[in-house]
Amino acid sequence: MISYFPERDDDTPFNVIPIPLEPNNNKKNLISLTSSNTAPVWYSGTSMLLGNNPLIVPILNAPSYAFASDIDGGSADSLVDASERGGEGLWAGSQLGLVTGFQTRNGARVVWTGGVELFSDELAQKFVA
Repeated sequence: MISYFPERDDDTPFNVIPIPLEPNNNKKNLISLTSSNTAPVWYSGTSMLLGNNPLIVPILNAPSYAFASDIDGGSADSLVDASERGGEGLWAGSQLGLVTGFQTRNGARVVWTGGVELFSDELAQKFVA
């Protein structure tokens, strides 16, 4: 998962993304429905394509300005190559879940997160510069 926005003042890499937690009626996920004007969640990791399965519950979505690339970490050359192939290997943030719950066919419920760094003290205590 990569995002070049918002601009960072410090040496934070582009794969560490601040995700604002403002209530948003257009995105139906658990965090945006329950939070109110809190500091952003910093995220580093992979994402999953949400699709339209009714058993998938988005808990934390990727911001719309982020993207995922399956080639060399999203360099400019790989983005051009992916766009020339019709977007193959390139996914927009609005389609991606970072923390997602889902129900299996036998009724078990599971929560998936794309990176354990989400739970680290480093990202939990990071502030927007």
